[in-house]
Amino acid sequence: ISIQQTAVEALYRSQKKSVESLLETIAGNEQKNDIVRLVAAESLADLGNRKCLMTLVHLLDADDVTVRTKSGSILQIATGLDYGYTGYSKAEMRKVSVQKWNQWLASESSETKLRFPLEKFNNFDSYLNGHTLLACGYNNKVIELDVSGKEVWNVSASGAWSAEKLENGNVLVACYNVGKVVEFNRAKEEVWSHTCKSPLNARPLKNGNVLISEYSGNRVVEVNRKNKEVWTYQAKASVADAVRLKSGNTIIATQSKVIEVDPSGKIVWEYPANQAYGIQALKNGNIMISKYTPGQVIEVNRKKEIVWQYDCTNPTDALPLANGNVLITENNRFVEVSRADKKIIWSKKGASCGAARR
Repeated sequence: ISIQQTAVEALYRSQKKSVESLLETIAGNEQKNDIVRLVAAESLADLGNRKCLMTLVHLLDADDVTVRTKSGSILQIATGLDYGYTGYSKAEMRKVSVQKWNQWLASESSETKLRFPLEKFNNFDSYLNGHTLLACGYNNKVIELDVSGKEVWNVSASGAWSAEKLENGNVLVACYNVGKVVEFNRAKEEVWSHTCKSPLNARPLKNGNVLISEYSGNRVVEVNRKNKEVWTYQAKASVADAVRLKSGNTIIATQSKVIEVDPSGKIVWEYPANQAYGIQALKNGNIMISKYTPGQVIEVNRKKEIVWQYDCTNPTDALPLANGNVLITENNRFVEVSRADKKIIWSKKGASCGAARR
């Protein structure tokens, strides 16, 4: 199966449009393995080909939880619709949303405008393949769960406020208590580290460097793998998080406001937000902000209007997911909530501040 899956992926990457008819045949063949059909359907969705839709809706009832989860995410990204489907929830919870997807397929799918290529509408790069990575903060560990919720990896890390899965499979952790950012391999060995002042977040950059938010240092620093500082921004308050935009600008969460600075350090946008511990820059230009006090996750647009809000207990991080839900880290648990009706889809205890990725 893995060989067939890899072959279909490689064929699509190398040929794109020229193999469209072959992908249609594979996706529509119910005798094929579900994983192979999923890869073909995802490739068709990436091309905006409607023949992916029947396969993806069919796979919402697949036996394999990974296939179900990925199919749901692709449908939601490609159509912009959200019927509350989550592939790893219980069967009775999935049933209603699957019925809605089937009704849509029968009556509305031919009129729905597809959004493609998929990458353009998926907010974040992730190397977790549906797994969930939990930085448990002052519980001093990082845990990786598979799509069924089974723990498949963990590492001890003092004050693990953030964790990011890297393309090579390693995990980058901001260890607040010991003043270090550490890269761990799968054998839990430290393969790289950088000493800094109380890091709350560390994010890998496309150029191979690491963007670090120093809470007690009141600054953001970009360092290369030789531990040389290549860019810094000195703030006037404690810094909790920072995100580098494609424009080269940087969004920074301080304890008094969220700001955007250009490479020279000039502030080009700001939003008042007391105790903002986590931020995400969305592809639509909006910013998602986790406000520890008074306990809100908000999405604001560039006009500084709140377009979505979820009230919760002392959030330190919030991540919009490909399935349309939001993964939130509170000071004592991790929760996944639906955007539309704000229902809790999934939760897990074990947080003491921190962050979550999927």
